[in-house]
Amino acid sequence: MLWDSGAEVTVIDEAFAARHAHLLDPLGAADAGDARGASRRVELVRMAAVTIGGCSFPPSTAVVTPLAGMRRPGEPPLDVILGMPVLRRADWTLHLAEGWWGYPSASA
Repeated sequence: MLWDSGAEVTVIDEAFAARHAHLLDPLGAADAGDARGASRRVELVRMAAVTIGGCSFPPSTAVVTPLAGMRRPGEPPLDVILGMPVLRRADWTLHLAEGWWGYPSASA
């Protein structure tokens, strides 16, 4: 999973979507642009509610498109790019140098 604070929607790899079709309700198709300005036709879906690291997020709109080309050699598959509709619903704590993430404690 990749976090992308510049993504207006969550992006789901087509192979991952096929394996988890029961979690996605089709909404139709739309033209979408990427960070390079390229445009392509994508499938819109309603993603089921999800729990990440113990925090629950409500259903949201996502797009389905191939992500295999974004994978670097030796890296695990990129299944989901988490966009702002999900990211903005939590306070995230990231420590890039130590390689961990989480949520601030209630006592902080």
